[in-house]
Amino acid sequence: MRRQAKLAVGLACALLVGCERKAENAPAEPSADLQRGVAKAGEAIERGVEKAGEAIQHGVDKAAPALEQGAKDVGAAIERGVEKAGPVLKQGAKDVGAAIERGVDKAGAKTAQDSALGEPKAEASFESARGIELGGTAKFYEKDGSVVVVVNIDDATPGPHGIHIHEKGDCSDITGKSMGAHFDPKKTKHGLPIARVKHLGDLGNIDVDKDGKGTLEIAVHDASLADRGTSTFLGKAIVIHAGEDTGKGSSGNSGTPIACGVIKSS
Repeated sequence: MRRQAKLAVGLACALLVGCERKAENAPAEPSADLQRGVAKAGEAIERGVEKAGEAIQHGVDKAAPALEQGAKDVGAAIERGVEKAGPVLKQGAKDVGAAIERGVDKAGAKTAQDSALGEPKAEASFESARGIELGGTAKFYEKDGSVVVVVNIDDATPGPHGIHIHEKGDCSDITGKSMGAHFDPKKTKHGLPIARVKHLGDLGNIDVDKDGKGTLEIAVHDASLADRGTSTFLGKAIVIHAGEDTGKGSSGNSGTPIACGVIKSS
């Protein structure tokens, strides 16, 4: 035990003496070699910064002409686009002007019509059969003991189309004739409006122009727009057919119904 204690004390003393010697031998200031190394590193960093600056400037100088040419190309493309768009815009302006003019004409005609006939007592909006694009409205006025029917349609095929009031206000199956037969409360024969004998619902034909638009105004004597009565058009259907009403046969041979509207009070 004593021997081990002596060895431990001796080892501790040796370590302590070694630490003191190292402290005494440590230099108080950086060596000359270290100073030279720091100076060289600074010079190298400075040269690196200068080269980096020169490279950036060189890149900017090279990029400038490319950017300038790109700006010129973009400007030229815009100019060409404007030149190409010019005729299109001009034509578009003409089309818009023509559409506005047609709208003004229609509005003027409607104003004159309403002024002469007053407010409509009943109206109908056309529903077209499947595969048909026809649309439009029918308005019904009372004047001098008659019912004046004014019809305006569009997107129809050019030419005359038979048009009639049918007995049922049902447009659920247009081509299947859910609206029934022509409205004929007096049980007479079919005929054109100029005929002495005709159905009360025989309105003749509506003529459609090359643009698919058609207008009809006709006064129907002995008809009414009363809530009740055997001669009222209310609750019936106005129907447009595929072909011309020739005035012959039981229905004018005007073909399949293609559009239908239920007549309702305004």
